[in-house]
Amino acid sequence: MADSYISRCRKAGIRKVFPRRYLRHVIIKIKSGESAPAQTAWKALNDRRWIKQR
Repeated sequence: MADSYISRCRKAGIRKVFPRRYLRHVIIKIKSGESAPAQTAWKALNDRRWIKQR
């Protein structure tokens, strides 16, 4: 699910721009989504500024 991926691999600030209804979706479903919120979610997941530094 996107929520667990965000918790593990992305900074907390992504939650401000990530559409809430997609938190419980599988990432593959988000990628294949054609709606504007799905595209926003996919772009946020792939935006390099939200990557956690390990």
